[in-house]
Amino acid sequence: MKIQTKTILIIILIFFSGITIGTGGTLMAEKIIIRRTLENPERARMHILNRISKRHHLSSEQTMAVQNILEEQAREFRSIRTKAAPDIEKVFENSHEKIVDILDESQRKKFEIYHRIMMNKFRKIFYSGMEFSGDQNGNQDSDNIESKSGS
Repeated sequence: MKIQTKTILIIILIFFSGITIGTGGTLMAEKIIIRRTLENPERARMHILNRISKRHHLSSEQTMAVQNILEEQAREFRSIRTKAAPDIEKVFENSHEKIVDILDESQRKKFEIYHRIMMNKFRKIFYSGMEFSGDQNGNQDSDNIESKSGS
């Protein structure tokens, strides 16, 4: 009887481990896909165009029409992002000031590096290639802040 109980418990453990690993892998993949899409909207647009074209057997004229529609959509999204970005940036800056106020000097230095990196990533996505002022360290890895801050 004990062997049968252990076997059942092991099967249940394996089952739930599989669910956990599968969910984690899916979330990581989605995060990567979303980041790549935001960083390269043209690539995403071409992917959408190809999928629509293949799935619905579009003629070359229809494919061109869909491409034009997607390009117009991209211009509209870019315009919305450009208009909204300054307001969003103000919200980030207000939060930044409040966070800085509660940090000690050591924490503040690390946070300033992190904040600069994240704001550059934000600008890269929202301004999509437009010029912006500020520190150009956006290529630094935000997960490796500690080694870049000298600690």
